Amino acid sequence: MSILGDRWTMLVVREAFAGTTLFDEFVAYTGATPQVISERLKRLVEAGIFETRAKDKGRGSEYVMTEMGRDLHPIISTIIVFGDKWLSDGKGPPQVTRHVGCGCVTAPRLACSECGEFVSPANLTREPSPAMQRYRARMLTAASK
Repeated sequence: MSILGDRWTMLVVREAFAGTTLFDEFVAYTGATPQVISERLKRLVEAGIFETRAKDKGRGSEYVMTEMGRDLHPIISTIIVFGDKWLSDGKGPPQVTRHVGCGCVTAPRLACSECGEFVSPANLTREPSPAMQRYRARMLTAASK
């Protein structure tokens, strides 16, 4: 997750999900300096999260999310729900998420891909793969030396 590891990158990705594609808009909507946005966009393009496309009429380029970038949607949505609940200034969320299908304001929730039941830490377990078990054993051994 080193790709998303800082505040400005997360804000750039959030803005892309809101439809932002132009460099000047990323600067304006995030409050970051042009230098910071330039570096973050470069990193996101190199990582395969964004790609650049020529704007209509050939004047400059725009930044659009790749399939890999769009797969970040559940992560960003969950962080937004968290922020709206725990980091609110008492004025309510700065924006709402509306489900186009039914027209209702919604808060996305995670569900099991197999049965559709909503999931939470209370009804999930993590099972490390054999490779992860070996890695963790090596890390534990190295830490105890």
